[in-house]
Amino acid sequence: MKNKKEKNIIIIFLTTIIIFIALGISLLWNNSNKKNSFEDPNAVAYNSEIKKPVDFSKKQIVLPGFSTIKVDYGSTRTNVALSNPSFNRVLFKYSVVLVRNHKEDKLIETEMISPGKAVVGFNIPKGLPKGKYPLKIQVKTFDISSHSPLNGGDNDAVLEVV
Repeated sequence: MKNKKEKNIIIIFLTTIIIFIALGISLLWNNSNKKNSFEDPNAVAYNSEIKKPVDFSKKQIVLPGFSTIKVDYGSTRTNVALSNPSFNRVLFKYSVVLVRNHKEDKLIETEMISPGKAVVGFNIPKGLPKGKYPLKIQVKTFDISSHSPLNGGDNDAVLEVV
């Protein structure tokens, strides 16, 4: 009887090990098939019109600037590109906030955007009357390998409904 119990324990032990190995392989397979899981799912390849500055070093970062973003009256989406120029060696994360009636309304907060990519367009409130509205655009930067925070910048802009 003792011999049969030992065989059952060994079978259960080996079955458990095989299950854990299969789960491990499955997790590794799924993780290797995820392309840049940290990256914003809406990021697309994008050729920015921003030119690489003369004497630009790998330690420098170019942040896009925004002045006026125009949208047609009745539109609920902009077509502005929240881009990361291809020559940067960092990841970007954007946050765009609309300020009206002394209230802030976050329009978009992206996930990471790799160099040479952009999130194109973001939603604006439906029925926004014609006029000019202050925007706060924040860009945070992150190390491309470790994803640790670096510096960033803020940009005051205008959303103009025409």
